[in-house]
Amino acid sequence: MINNTMSLNIYTIKHPLVLNWTSCLLNTPVKEFEKFELIHKIGLALIYESTRRSINTVNLYVKKLDYLQDIHLRSSKFLYTVIIEIYLSQVLSKDILSLIPNTRLCSISISSPNYLQEVYTDLQSASKHRDKSIVVIVESLNQHQIIPIIEMVKKVQGSLDNLQICCLTCSSEALQDLGAKYTYLNIYTTKIIDGRRI
Repeated sequence: MINNTMSLNIYTIKHPLVLNWTSCLLNTPVKEFEKFELIHKIGLALIYESTRRSINTVNLYVKKLDYLQDIHLRSSKFLYTVIIEIYLSQVLSKDILSLIPNTRLCSISISSPNYLQEVYTDLQSASKHRDKSIVVIVESLNQHQIIPIIEMVKKVQGSLDNLQICCLTCSSEALQDLGAKYTYLNIYTTKIIDGRRI
């Protein structure tokens, strides 16, 4: 779903399973391992949605004796840089690396004072590649933490065209702040909630 009331492209995943997982995560007391499992499932759904338009497939047709077999292969040309919170990296990194071709993972601790330097170093090393996409994954969208990352991407890349931001939840206040500052930004989430509840 795209929200056109702001200058952002906001995609909220409405699949019934994702809605159920998000509801369990936010409203039900769960054990630690169950929380990891829910975050894992929701995180993968966000990754699928945010990358499905940019991962190209190569169609290979093999002529058999009595039928034509088609095979879909992922293109290996596209490079992804995934900037992910350390907490989410522990849950998602293995699957991200196996699902998305040519991926560089940059795990950061947003609470660390040096996290922007880590982002800058990783983006600089990936900037020599012409085709690249950047996915930022955070648990909840905090405009004060995400805006410096967005500015860093803009500084290194020159634009925000290939930037996707994924968050399990986000507040309407954070979206309003981002919408006032940026004219074009892709944000993928499962739930937009009141900022006081995050």
